[in-house]
Amino acid sequence: MRADPAMLGVSQHAREGNDAYATIDERCVQHLDKVWPLRGRMFVEPMAGYGDLVWQIEQCGGILEWCGDLHKYPHQDPRIETGRDLFVDTTQWSHLLGVTIITNPPYSSLRATVRWLLEQAPSAWVVILCRASQLHVKAMRTHLIGGRLWGVAPLPFRPLWYASEGKSGENPRHEYAWYIWCPMWAINGPPRLLFEPPPPQLFETPPQPTPEALWWKGLPRG
Repeated sequence: MRADPAMLGVSQHAREGNDAYATIDERCVQHLDKVWPLRGRMFVEPMAGYGDLVWQIEQCGGILEWCGDLHKYPHQDPRIETGRDLFVDTTQWSHLLGVTIITNPPYSSLRATVRWLLEQAPSAWVVILCRASQLHVKAMRTHLIGGRLWGVAPLPFRPLWYASEGKSGENPRHEYAWYIWCPMWAINGPPRLLFEPPPPQLFETPPQPTPEALWWKGLPRG
């Protein structure tokens, strides 16, 4: 059994500055779109990084309203407004009626990000990509039990964070999920567990057994 250093907190390579791990694995957004359609949905990305998530959501039909990030990176999407500190700017969140805030925040500020967005944007959908194990974290319990949590969509694969520079084989094997919080006005019942719909052929009429296949039905019961 191969040990995974990242799972043990002893990764073999240096931590990225600002925890800037770009969401390069397009399957993450594609899976979200299958269980929670993005087409026609207006969204903002407040921690856009390089812009990977923005581009992928647009590919699924999402409509970008705004994107920003505190930091500026090389080859960053020019639409990203840099220098915007999510935890300082309180002016633009309260009016986001029905708009979706969707992001993959730095791990170091994950819980603060969730708490801030739920407090500052009561009328918006909040969609966060993070480790599935957050379901078991005590500090997240108040955000996951009751309240605005609308659904959880576990990814049926482990995302890739390194695609080049010889690191593709060193991707940590963490399970991830999309967490979806609804606006205050949309709270309706307990959270849903969202899975990809099964293929249509599963609902086709199964072939009927031939008489030869039912020969055992004529046997006397002992």
